[in-house]
Parts: sequence; structure tokens; C-alpha cells
Amino acid sequence: MPNDPHLFIKKTTSRALQIQFEAFTNQNSTNQKCYLDQLWNLPTPLKILRSQHKDGYWSYRGKRTSSIDYDLLETYKVLRDLIEKYMFNKKHSAIELASNFLFSKQSDLGDFRGIYGTQFSPNYTGAILELLIKAGYAQRPEVEKGLQWLLNYRTDDGGWAIAMRTQEMKWDDYIQTDPIIELNRSKPFSHTITGMTMRAFAMHPKYNSNPLVHAIGELLISRIFKPDVYSDRRSKAYWTKFTWPFWFSDLMSVLDSLSRLNFDPSSSQIKKGFDWFSTNQNSDGGWTFQILRNKDKQTCFWLAFELCRILKRFYH
Repeated sequence: MPNDPHLFIKKTTSRALQIQFEAFTNQNSTNQKCYLDQLWNLPTPLKILRSQHKDGYWSYRGKRTSSIDYDLLETYKVLRDLIEKYMFNKKHSAIELASNFLFSKQSDLGDFRGIYGTQFSPNYTGAILELLIKAGYAQRPEVEKGLQWLLNYRTDDGGWAIAMRTQEMKWDDYIQTDPIIELNRSKPFSHTITGMTMRAFAMHPKYNSNPLVHAIGELLISRIFKPDVYSDRRSKAYWTKFTWPFWFSDLMSVLDSLSRLNFDPSSSQIKKGFDWFSTNQNSDGGWTFQILRNKDKQTCFWLAFELCRILKRFYH
């Protein structure tokens, strides 16, 4: 990068980011527990915890218009902030309660159903497993079961797609249909769906060195800056529209996964990704990112911090 993003991050007013940045730059310190204590006792996470139900979930407060499990979706959204911004893990009772709620939503097959009604959702199954793994549940048999389900639920070319798109169905018809819509495995993978799903494997200490997972990573690399094959987020412009904490597949979230899978940063497509960040960097070391969700004043600082961590993993 032409300018040091650390200088940009130091301008943040987010206390959570300040603490995380200090912990990141002092990773060999014996004060890591102190950093967690500070994060867990900030006003925002304490407020979030007060609205958690005794059964572990957070209630969705908007209008409910379909068969979507809105409380599952809301719990996923809340846990993204608690785990990513405030580094909550299974040692906190709120995460233990939330994990029990999430595991109660896991089907006998291993997937997590509800965000797409009764239909399969490999992307949200992967996204939920990613959070559970980050929270310290990598060794739970339910996590293994979920990852195995994902590996078995792939298109013939090796990636993931939503069954609805491979069957050319409309969204409303898909989530309102009770019978399970089967995946047409002969159809191509979606990098939008594969990028979300891959994050669980990239986070797992066993699977992130698995040759099969590495091969799926190669698929993702081949799609960087290209349009998706399906209508959801088809435009290649979505590669540079960001969300933090990660939600959809974008350039940052994909590079994060690839860095955890130990890919070579000199790969031409990965290098193109870093070239984009270099070209679009501001003189103060930061970026003016196009943000899709969580459009608060601190999101660009968080994304800059995440990029620092990605670079450290690639060039350690």
C-alpha cells in the first residue's frame, strides 16, 4: 500500500476498534484477557445483551411478511457484531445461550434452515458455522456435521449455489414452497454463494488445510472481478461494495478467506485485488468505501483494520 493504513485507523473514535487495534499490534502481550474484558464491558455490547431472550435469541422488531425465521436472522445479525467487533466467545454466557439456540435450528442433515423458509441455504449455513467456529465451537460435532453437509451439497463444478437459481424459480415461490427444492448440480456454481459458504471452512483449524477446500478457493480466485452467473448480485461492481462485519461476498471477505487458506498473494487475481485497494487508497492511508450495510461513520475504519489483518496473514 502506498500509505500506511495504521495512521488512518488511529483516527477512529470507535472505542471497540481502538481496543482491537491495540490487541492486534500487541499480539504477544500477556494482556489479551484485559482487552476482552474491556470490549465485553463497553456500553454498546452491554445494551445488546440486555435484549437477549432467555432462550438465547434476539427478536426481530420489523414486519414479518413470509415464512422466514426472522428471529434466527436477527440473532445471526447480532452475533456478527458481538463476535467480530467485541470478540465475544463461548466463555461468555450470552454466547453459550446463543449457540444453543443456533444449534436448535440445525436440521438432522446438518444444515441451518429458516432464513430461506423451509429451503436449503448453503450460504447462511456457512455464515452461521463461521460465527460458531470463531466463537470457539470448532470441535463441536454439530459443526462437523454442518461442514460435511456443505461439502456434500455442491454443484458438479465444485462450488455452491442456491437451488432456486439452478431451477430458475422466483424468490417468493421458493421460500413459500414446503417441499424441498432440489439443487440442479449440473448448473454452475455462484461465487456470491460460494464466497459466503467458504468462510466457515477458512476459519476451521482442520478444514483450512484441506485440499478439497483449497480447490474451492481456486474457484473463487478465478471469479474475482467477474460478474456472477446468477441474477443475485450479478454485477461485477458488487466486488467493491462492502459490508462489515462481513455478510455478502465482496473483495475484502474473499481475500480474508484466501489469506486463511494460505494462498500465494502473488497469484495474478489476488494481486489484482490488492492493486484495487492500492489504487483506491486515499492520501491519509484510508479508503472511502462504498458500504452496503452498517453505514455508520466507523465502518471504513473497521474495513481498513480488516485489510491490515488480511495483509499480515498473507505476508507473515
